[in-house]
Amino acid sequence: MSWVRWECISQPKALGGWGLKNIFLFSKALAAKVGWRLISTTSLWTTVIYQKYIAPLSMIDWIRLDRKIYSGVSIIWKAIVRAFDLVGDNLAWRVGNGHKFLLGRDVWVGGDQVVLSEELCAALSHRGCTFLYQVADPVASTFWNQGWLGGAHMGLVGNLLIEWDSYL
Repeated sequence: MSWVRWECISQPKALGGWGLKNIFLFSKALAAKVGWRLISTTSLWTTVIYQKYIAPLSMIDWIRLDRKIYSGVSIIWKAIVRAFDLVGDNLAWRVGNGHKFLLGRDVWVGGDQVVLSEELCAALSHRGCTFLYQVADPVASTFWNQGWLGGAHMGLVGNLLIEWDSYL
């Protein structure tokens, strides 16, 4: 019996391979799909999983965690958490009224994948601006178009002003 490289075996039959799936990538994709269902649907299963592994954090706070804790839990939950980077790294938030949207950390739908510098986030936080709704411009906002405060209006100068104005 001769050995065959995995790349050859896993190629589709139409390309001369055997058509076998890469089981490691396939299992990660399935676990990521379960992770997506956890955050996008409401069912008895999601409620049980939420209460067992995520509470007392809110789902939004859990998603924002850089390191999700999964020690001492089932092997299935470990696989879901390990595969969640496929889902979490590509999430974008619907801004809505801006009350849950963290400035500089959350990426919005239709926006660039831009995260603000720590220095600018600290400057905004010092000015009392942590959430997006706190930088809404009441003068420039209309029913159809939300206006945002410019960096000069917020007292930003130099590179912080340039970074903030390019963010919006």
